[in-house]
Amino acid sequence: MGTWIHGCDVCQQVCPRNQAKLKAELPPNAFLEYMADDFQLEKMLNMTDEQFGRVHDLLLMNYISSKRYFRRNAAVALGNQGSQEAAPALTEAMQDPDELIRGHAAWALGRIGGNRAKKALESSLSRETSEYVIGEIKAALAMS
Repeated sequence: MGTWIHGCDVCQQVCPRNQAKLKAELPPNAFLEYMADDFQLEKMLNMTDEQFGRVHDLLLMNYISSKRYFRRNAAVALGNQGSQEAAPALTEAMQDPDELIRGHAAWALGRIGGNRAKKALESSLSRETSEYVIGEIKAALAMS
């Protein structure tokens, strides 16, 4: 999965039919530039219903129909990316009502490590009620 959150376009990149277009010098695409801001992993992790509707509806991402799975995938991608700069967004996600999001945010913080991540995990552990998330926090703390 790496840092991908939706689908895989490797087949598009290696298809002989696409090579000329992929190698061509194309003008900027105003629509894609407009949409790019919504695709920052930190924004996808903590996306609002409005952002999800815009991204999902405009780009026809119909095989993941629930916002929670985009958000979960963003947490995993941030953990795989390993950047300390993601810690604030992941810390915010540790307060999400959805235990799936909290659990994956905990995993990601464990992957990132560092003092900020450890403090966020320890703070979350003291108030967490979900056994699943508690397990993820403990495993993450053991990694850091």
